This record gives sequence, structure tokens and C-alpha cells, in this order.
Amino acid sequence: MIDEGLASTLEEIFLLDQSHCLELTSSEWEARDLHRKFTEFVLGPLRPLL
Repeated sequence: MIDEGLASTLEEIFLLDQSHCLELTSSEWEARDLHRKFTEFVLGPLRPLL
């Protein structure tokens, strides 16, 4: 990385994001409710635009 300040800022953002994450098992992922699955299915094609 050329810019140490930018690298430091990006690392802080990553650590903050990581502190708000929740690790799911594959069974927990499969057990998500129908509303979430439907929403992901409908919005999935828009993902490249977001």
C-alpha cells in the first residue's frame, strides 16, 4: 500500500465491520425465514448495480 494513512483508515473500517458481523453455520443459513429468502431472490439481480 502506498499511502499508510489510507491503509490505516481501511483497516479501522474493516475491524469495525468485523465487530458487527455474526458468523452463521450452514444450517443457520438454510433455516432463514421465507421473507429473507424471497427478498434475496428478488433483489439478487440488482446486486451488480448496488
